[in-house]
Amino acid sequence: MSQYDIIIIGAGALGSATAYHAARQGLRVLLLEQFEFDHGRGSSHGASRIIRYAYNREIYVQMAALAFAGWRNFEQESGQKLMHPTGGLDFGPRGEPHFEAMLTALTAQQIPFELMSADEGMKRFPQFRFDDDFAVLYQADASVLEASKCVLTHLNIAETYGAALVQNAAVTYLNATPSSVTVVANGVTYSADRLIVTAGAWANQVLAHLNLQLPLQPVRCQENYYDFGHPKAFEVGNFPVFIAHLLSEYGYMYMPYGLPSVNGSGVKLSLHGGPPYDPETADRTPDTQLIETMLAFAARYFSKPAIRHINSRLCLYTMTPDEDFIIDRHPEFSNVIIGACCSGHAFKFSHLIGDFLTKMATDQTLDFNLDAFKLSRFDTSEYR
Repeated sequence: MSQYDIIIIGAGALGSATAYHAARQGLRVLLLEQFEFDHGRGSSHGASRIIRYAYNREIYVQMAALAFAGWRNFEQESGQKLMHPTGGLDFGPRGEPHFEAMLTALTAQQIPFELMSADEGMKRFPQFRFDDDFAVLYQADASVLEASKCVLTHLNIAETYGAALVQNAAVTYLNATPSSVTVVANGVTYSADRLIVTAGAWANQVLAHLNLQLPLQPVRCQENYYDFGHPKAFEVGNFPVFIAHLLSEYGYMYMPYGLPSVNGSGVKLSLHGGPPYDPETADRTPDTQLIETMLAFAARYFSKPAIRHINSRLCLYTMTPDEDFIIDRHPEFSNVIIGACCSGHAFKFSHLIGDFLTKMATDQTLDFNLDAFKLSRFDTSEYR
């Protein structure tokens, strides 16, 4: 039986970052992934993700400050360029509650931003077309993270620090005591003092071994990539990331968002959210109606329509009822740590949360209050 200090289950954004932080501290780390590394079945694969300060709650603005700093430090350590400044737009009618709360949170945390009229926004960003009653918020720090590159870089550096990385290793048995955990994957038995579960849409399948089910709902989201015929105008450095606050058209659960073309990917357009989805479902055929929906969005709010759809792929969100994260200990086994994000907005925080999870597993003091992400906000007895 192989013995480790920490076993991590799930090698997406959170698991790879946690493996990096734990191995960097000199711990004996085993990272198990049920599929191949950087697979496309979950939430962490792809060309790009947004990192931004523009949140409607101060806790996420505070976390964003730490996340930006963490990614910059990791870029220096790894020698890899992972984060590309783009600036970020949030636009929609004034008075929309989410938009107004965002202004309040940014102001309270002293994050600089510009608030423009529709005309001012279109002069500044001629790729867009805004309604007359729109307000346009611009925050200069917003950036794009190269998603797959971030995951693979975390894995590579973790391995250089001595982490054992095992892919295609689905967990078939898991047992915990207050002082140890035993995991069987692919017929191999592993043991450790502590366990960290970062299994995304498969978290409840893993936690079922420990008599725990969380209020998590995987949903089917879809990344769509388009060609607008003017590559330079829509590349990183010329085109900002954006979120459209259009509740009357799309509702809060389906806000449109977009990112510039990264390394020739095409402009990414999608909706924040989707219908419930079983991650074991084999059919991952893109939804043609959603492809057309985003084409219609572009025709309405971009100055030039897309000339063609390039491709689409599914990306799973794992939603909590309140869209906040779960970062906490198992209610019976304090040596089992759960990072059950991510409600579609945790990638930007993955490097930071990996540090949190490592410190929790090793009983180190955290410099950030994570009470908002505790299991106690739910009635966990309901999910056992």
